[in-house]
Amino acid sequence: MKTSVNNYGKIEKQGQDEIKPRRFGKKHYMFLGLLVFFLGVAIACLAVGLGKVLSKHNGASSVQSEAKAIESICSNTLYPETCVHSLSSFPGAINASGLKLVAISIRIGMEGINSAMQSVENFIQEQGDHTVSLALNDCVELLEYSLDGLDSSLTKLLQLNSDDISDLQTWLSSSLTYQSTCLDGLDDVEGLDYIMEQGKNVSMLLSNSLALIKNFPMLVGDSESPSHSRRLLSDEGNSPRLPRWVWETEQRFLLEEKSLVPDVVVALDGSGNYSRIQDAVDAAPQSNNQSYVIHIKAGVYEENVIISKKMTNIVFIGDGTKSTIISGSKNVQIGLSVYRSATVAVDGNGFIARDLSIENRSGPKKMQAVALRVSADQTAFYNCTFKGYEGTLYSHTFRQFYKECTIFGTVEFIFGNSAAIFQNCSLVALKPLPGQNNTCTAQAKSDPNQNTGFSFQKCKVDGTPELLSTGNFSTYLGTPLKQYSSTVFIHSHLSKVVHPAGWLTPNKDLLLDEVFMGEFQSEGPGSEVSERVNWSKQLSDKQASSFNADDFISASKWLPLTHIKFDEMP
Repeated sequence: MKTSVNNYGKIEKQGQDEIKPRRFGKKHYMFLGLLVFFLGVAIACLAVGLGKVLSKHNGASSVQSEAKAIESICSNTLYPETCVHSLSSFPGAINASGLKLVAISIRIGMEGINSAMQSVENFIQEQGDHTVSLALNDCVELLEYSLDGLDSSLTKLLQLNSDDISDLQTWLSSSLTYQSTCLDGLDDVEGLDYIMEQGKNVSMLLSNSLALIKNFPMLVGDSESPSHSRRLLSDEGNSPRLPRWVWETEQRFLLEEKSLVPDVVVALDGSGNYSRIQDAVDAAPQSNNQSYVIHIKAGVYEENVIISKKMTNIVFIGDGTKSTIISGSKNVQIGLSVYRSATVAVDGNGFIARDLSIENRSGPKKMQAVALRVSADQTAFYNCTFKGYEGTLYSHTFRQFYKECTIFGTVEFIFGNSAAIFQNCSLVALKPLPGQNNTCTAQAKSDPNQNTGFSFQKCKVDGTPELLSTGNFSTYLGTPLKQYSSTVFIHSHLSKVVHPAGWLTPNKDLLLDEVFMGEFQSEGPGSEVSERVNWSKQLSDKQASSFNADDFISASKWLPLTHIKFDEMP
């Protein structure tokens, strides 16, 4: 049977009972088989585990009252009509508990993504334009990653630990970000009206699931409320708390204060195990629960490096930011998407890098050219330098941490929709092209329920001597990319390069009262706020404290093991 999404994201009856397998190449069949199998097991487990709760509701409430319950739950979403239609049409939803309704909502989103992927793949087969085909293939990959986030969320729902809510919100936020990135990449492609409309419907489904997760405590009763009984490894002896991706494993690097002992060495002169970084990455164990340390000796490595989704817990250690340099030159001018232009692309969770530089040497005339793209959870960077012009650091999605790093650029040189904290970092503006406005950040939060944003704490905003010598060096702290963009500068030093307005008003139709761009107790000649744009904010103590490392990126769950020190409060 074929699954389709009609208006309001409603799953048609012919797609309620099963999801048609997508026609992929051989490498996809195993993934899809496991996915479909897992979905069946997950929903079956939910049905069994919640049997008592469901039986209590069945017979005690009428169909009419249960329908009103769905309407009540959906009233907290951005798209309540879509929510009601999609949930009411799903078998068993009318009598389901709050918990199972959340699971059903996620399942419906997964079905919608599968249908959208089928449409995109069908269009690829009919497409003769190479550039368009690249964008469509990007979209397929992004949708697969979106599915992965939903898959993780559905799994976590079965465990119901109280401090898993932030993980659920993170994974659903990332799924929506991947979906949005897909649609952004197809925005200028003609003839995709049906796919774009279908994609927007799926975005509404994901948004509704995210809203249900954010309001999770209000949706469930005491019998379904998350348990506080999770047993941490720190309860067993003196081991520090471990992040999810290393639970029940030994971390010889992360648990020891001793000098790092690399698993492999990369050296251009042939003195190591490999002369190319990518070869060392490819040789690492896949889906690894232990850190895999790659020492990259001094040298300029002219290559593009991809840390794929299966390459987890990879650690890059360089010989210093002026000694170990990874250099690339991909850019959008040669027909690549921004997503594909990165010199180093990180998709594997748990990635750590320190003491090295990553650059995109394309130059200012090549438009967007990414040095580093990070699309992975619980990643950390210490004493790293990222060099580029437009779009240097693509902080795409998930939770990220940067400490004592330096980022160079011109236009929107830190952008994306992650939850990222930058502590003691330097943002250095370069000389832009004539007519360009230097903007440090361009955050892309598209939904108010996403737990994403950029937080710069004790950072420095400055310009290069070349920029300062021009006398026309105005640089903005940022500009909003999406409706709910969120960026804050806290206790930072803002030099004279910062424009008195502080923030750049975008040339797009956004409701600026919905964006969250603010400052808190910064200092320096650029910190004077009397001429700031009226839609920016001066944060209260409470607002600033909400960006602390624990609340914003769950830092204490994983950062201690990286041995990168962090300040808990801004």
